[in-house]
Amino acid sequence: MVPPDDTSQPTRRSVLHRGATAVAIGLTTGLSGCSGLPPLGDKPQYGRVDIPDPGPPEYRRWLPAGWDSDTNEDWFLTYVEPGPFDGPVPEELVSRRAAQRRDLEYLGVGYENYDSLTRTNLATVREGTFSADTVRSALTDSGYEPDGTYRNYDLYARSDIPRRVAVRDGVVVSTSASLHRTPDLEATIDAGDGHTERYHEVDPTFEAVTDAVGASRLLSIGNHPSLNPTVAALGADAFRVDEDAAYH
Repeated sequence: MVPPDDTSQPTRRSVLHRGATAVAIGLTTGLSGCSGLPPLGDKPQYGRVDIPDPGPPEYRRWLPAGWDSDTNEDWFLTYVEPGPFDGPVPEELVSRRAAQRRDLEYLGVGYENYDSLTRTNLATVREGTFSADTVRSALTDSGYEPDGTYRNYDLYARSDIPRRVAVRDGVVVSTSASLHRTPDLEATIDAGDGHTERYHEVDPTFEAVTDAVGASRLLSIGNHPSLNPTVAALGADAFRVDEDAAYH
């Protein structure tokens, strides 16, 4: 028997065909009791499964064109929809969300109350249905000082660990010297609000990858050094969830 919270459940490898593109996915399902468990040593089973459709890649509007000219280091974009799950999820997804939540400074809105979080080398963007006054109050109570305005955002800053926050109703953009390799609050706002070109509008590789993967409950995209440049320019890793299973 395997207890309901066992995290060593088997993974079934499946291949999903969309048009002429084959995408390999790992399917992890929650298990309770012993029903449905394959015998020990059973070979992986292959077949076609229907996975939830991706959402539109709206996160990419926050990444400005030319942002990567300031660094030769590896870069990444992480997108997450923090709301609660209705079904079983793999331990890997839970641990990644926990790591992101750990790094996210509390600014008056609980983690699962955000609709989405987008983190790049430049900034972290939180979006949802909340009042700017809620965030302003949390900022002033936690040691931030008003730091002017930029476009239609109110700015706040603190210097113990250099951090800046821009807030308006429904959106918070933040930078931290401890989390972002090349912090740039203004460039992120300019891209997000359409005042400058976005990265996917000038980089066909990034556009193609984000068109293909869309948005998921958790998504990471980057140019990790372990990638074979003769095979792939970017790596993308995503989790999608429905009421029955989590798809990696």
